[in-house]
Amino acid sequence: MLVEPDVLTVASSSLSEWRDEGWLSVWCRRNSLLPKPVLAQRIVFGAVGYARGLGFEPHADFAKAAGQLGEWDGVCDLEFGRDGMPMYIEGPHDDTWRIMHTLRQNVGDGNFHYLVGLRP
Repeated sequence: MLVEPDVLTVASSSLSEWRDEGWLSVWCRRNSLLPKPVLAQRIVFGAVGYARGLGFEPHADFAKAAGQLGEWDGVCDLEFGRDGMPMYIEGPHDDTWRIMHTLRQNVGDGNFHYLVGLRP
């Protein structure tokens, strides 16, 4: 199911106010999900933990920004990947060879899904 964010007016550009007034809070409220900061923490910190388990580290600035999400309880009941395996979708600025090499080293050939573009 694809859920589009609601159109919102943001009074300030600060991250904490955006977090409190952003589309995620509206979506969570309408779908009776976890309170917005808790869901955001589980998505972000859960994804970082999942990626670390695959051999990837977050951007160097992640530690500076992580505090904006508040104190995390360490719980993540979300499932990452696709069909029980990691899923890599190539981005326009990715070092695809490095990423594929890391996945092969850490989970082995045939143990992850991937979608990459063809180049001439």
